[in-house]
This record gives sequence, C-alpha cells and structure tokens, in this order.
Amino acid sequence: MTSASPSPSLTQRLANHSPTITVSLVINFCLALFILEMREAGPFSAARQRFLPLRKLLQFKQQTSSSKLSSLKPPIVYIPRDIQFSAKGHAAYNEALNKHGDVVIIPRHGRMEYVLEHVHVREVLTNTHNYSFDKAVTNMLHMEFMLWFNNGTFISEVDRLVAEGLTPRLSAYVDEIAPIFENGAGDLDGNKLSDTKTEVTDLYHWAHRLLARSMVKLILGDKYLTPANTEDFMATAIAVARLSGVYENTDGWRYLPWLWSLQTTLSAVLFTIVPRYFLSVVPQLWRDRKERLKNIDRPSNAFVPFFDLLAIKYRNSETGELGFLNFLWCTTVCLGLVFASIHQSAVVAVWCIMTLAKQKQQDIYLGELRSEWEENIQIDSNGNQFWTVESLKRLKKLDSFIREVMRSKGDTFTSLRYTTKDVQIGKYLVPKNSLVSPYVKRVHEHPDNYGGADFDGFQWARKDVPAVQGRHDFIAFGLGRWACPGRHLAISEVKLIMINLFRNFDVALRGDEFHVVDPMNTTSVAPEGILEITRRN
Repeated sequence: MTSASPSPSLTQRLANHSPTITVSLVINFCLALFILEMREAGPFSAARQRFLPLRKLLQFKQQTSSSKLSSLKPPIVYIPRDIQFSAKGHAAYNEALNKHGDVVIIPRHGRMEYVLEHVHVREVLTNTHNYSFDKAVTNMLHMEFMLWFNNGTFISEVDRLVAEGLTPRLSAYVDEIAPIFENGAGDLDGNKLSDTKTEVTDLYHWAHRLLARSMVKLILGDKYLTPANTEDFMATAIAVARLSGVYENTDGWRYLPWLWSLQTTLSAVLFTIVPRYFLSVVPQLWRDRKERLKNIDRPSNAFVPFFDLLAIKYRNSETGELGFLNFLWCTTVCLGLVFASIHQSAVVAVWCIMTLAKQKQQDIYLGELRSEWEENIQIDSNGNQFWTVESLKRLKKLDSFIREVMRSKGDTFTSLRYTTKDVQIGKYLVPKNSLVSPYVKRVHEHPDNYGGADFDGFQWARKDVPAVQGRHDFIAFGLGRWACPGRHLAISEVKLIMINLFRNFDVALRGDEFHVVDPMNTTSVAPEGILEITRRN
C-alpha cells in the first residue's frame, strides 16, 4: 500500500479553493439546519413537549373516529428520567410490556415512542407499505431536513450506493483495507506498542482511527489516505454522531433537550462538519472531479471508490461532466456514509474486544479462536500472510462470537419505523406518523426466542447462522428490505481488528471488568475499560 505523506494544514488547503464553492456549501448546509432548529429545538419546544402527550391523544381521536380498526389506544407509560437513563431502564421497559402487552407509549427526549413487543418484529420491520424507514431514521437522528433535497432520497441513495456498489466489489474492498488493519494493530496513536506491557485507556479512539483510515480509502481512494484526511473523517463522524443525538443519554444537556440540541447542532456544524468536511475534504474532490470519472469502464467487481461510483452515476449524460449541484449531492451522500460506516463499527469492535478480554471468556474461547485463525490465514508464494473475504468467511467461530456479543450487549432501539397510516398492532391502534420500534434487548433475550439470555459465544457456529443474517430473534442489523446493506463489510472489519489484536498480543482487562457508559444506548456508545497489552512471542 502506498505510504501517505502528511498533507498541508487546513488553512493552506482552504486557500487553494474557490470561495464560491465554500460560501455555497456553508450557506446551504447551515440554512437547512437553522430551519430545523427553529422547527424542532427552538426556545418554545420545551413547552410544546409538555403538551405532547395531550396532542397525541387528540390526534388519536381525529385519526380513528371514522376508522374500522380497533379504537383501543396504547397506554402511555411514564418512566422517571433517573431510571430511564440508567440500567434500571431495561427493567422498567420490560415491566411495561409485561403488564400491557403489544405496544406501550414511552415519552423520551421530547418524543412519544411506541415500543413494540417482540412478537411484532417481523410484521413491523418487513412491511414497507405501512411503515417508513426513511422518515423514522431522519426523525430519530434529528435530520428531517435531509428529506427536503433530491425528492427525499437521501437515505435510499446511501442504501443503494452500498448495496449496488459494495456487494459486487466486497472482495476487492477487503483486499484494499486488510493491510490497514494489519499495520495499525500495533500502532496506538502513532506509538508502536512495545514488547513490554502497554496500557490502552481509549480503545474506541484506536478502533475509530483504524476504521476512519479504511473508509478514507474506500470512499475517496488511496490518493487521499493522509493523516489530515483521516483526522477529518474521525472528527466528522463524531460530530454527526453528536448531531444525531446518540450521546443524548450521557450528555448533561439531556434535562434541557432544546438547549442541548441547539448547542450541539451549532457546535457540530459550524466548528466541525463545515470546516473539517465541507471546507477540507470536499474541495479536494472538486479539484479532482474530472479524474474521478475515469473509473467508468472498470469491471463491476474491481475496486472503485464510493465517491467515484456516485460521480459516474450523476454525471451529465450529454457532456460527461459532473455539475456543481450533483457534485454537492454526491458529497452529502458520502457524509452519511462516513458516519454510518465508522462510528457504529467502532462501537461494535470495542464491545467485542472488551468481552473477549475478560479472563472467563479468554479461558473458554480464545484458544479455539486462535487455532481457527492459524488454520485459515492465507500465505502467498513469498511467505506473506494475508486475509481475503473468503478466508474471513471461513472463521465460523469468530463470526459466531461477534454475533453473540451483538445479541447480548443490551441494545435498546436499532430498527425504527414511522407509520404511514393508522395500523393495528396486536390489540392496539397506532396512528399515522408515529415512531415505532421493537425493544431490541427483549427481542434478543426473550424466553420465547432463546429460553434464556446466557452468553454462548459459539452457538451460532453450531447452528451455522452467520453474524450478518437477520431473523425475527436477531435484529442488530435490522430485518427485511432495510436491513443494513453494509453489514458484510462491517463484520469483515471487526474480524480484522480482533484478529490482528489478539493474534499478535496478549490482552488483559484491568480489574477484569469494563464500564457500560450508557446502558440504554449500547448500540452507539462504546464501553470503557483499561486494556493491558503485551506483544506475543
């Protein structure tokens, strides 16, 4: 892989680009978010939220008065903040569903969230006629403004780009990024891990950096794999995560949601997303936009950066050039890809590493995992060892361990839907324009599905069920039409991280325990712990 030289400073890079592009990007992006804040997080929103339950009940009456469906409304269950934001929240959610069944309405973060019983998973997640995925995601992530552009196709565009661009090229993509994980496994913030014991206090940052480097290469190409672009991708992914509210349970602003939302939006957009992405990364792409169209004749299974795929798709059919507005749309879609592909995968990787680092799990699983790795790693004619998609797929035990971590780590909400009409769920009527979601932890642990919640790291290898396969009892990647299209790449990346760490180093968890920072949002917030790492002989 070509070594990356340090790139110029942000100030130097900005000085070389057109001010017209800069001004247009800033104005458009900030205007959209300003309008969003006035709608959703203005100074009167706190007052509006107090009357939200009453407004919802009034909407129920209006929407169901002439309907032939059941008129029974789901009960509203109020869970105190101190319980809702703690590990006790899970018990409260379970108690509510045990008592009322089917659906309960739980006010949370200024929203009325319809929480579903596990038996309704398949119907709700696979029925695309009655439930909208696009609107649910943008609503939950406070990004409804993205539906204003390009006929509301932002979510569909990201999904289609990954599904149609990644799937046929998965083998080529893994070949491109595998060396990044191999070379970066022993490199912590630029300091090579020594043969003596090394403490790792921020595992998420380490995994985040590896994944950011890999996505710079996959989204932009090898030419752009510089330390500066890696830092920009990392900062952008974290900023979008904050903007979307994934840290709202652990942030001090959670008691004043409108103020938290306003402060976070201004900080994320004005001080990170605009300067680190739109004014740093995007101008590089504009400068090289003609070069990005040269991959048009590449085979469908060959490596082509994601941005190039978009540029080729949106070029002018007559002139063959990429216009400014279409260029801007391509960069916006890639922004969504930066967040989706880096943050969540880093969180899953940390959960898997922390779990395997516990002494009990090492005693049970690590020996067999290491044996599996040695049996399946490939060796070229020069004696160099490497991994491919096919060799990674043969790691059934590691795949099973990752799936079991994802099942058991206690996710609350991952698969969301927005009702497009009044719908009957069990004995209750859920009105149009309601945010609904299965309670994931209950789905993943209910006796109806598993008979218990005990951790069994190799059960999926025995059952021959891969980590990427969704079912009614496993929805970590969603289910149906809107299941995560990048799950095959994500699992491959997590495997590469775990292999290159545990194959080359002995890993111990100080105190043999880690701290779950946000028990009610394990999907997006990584656990914390101190790892003690020593290079293996």
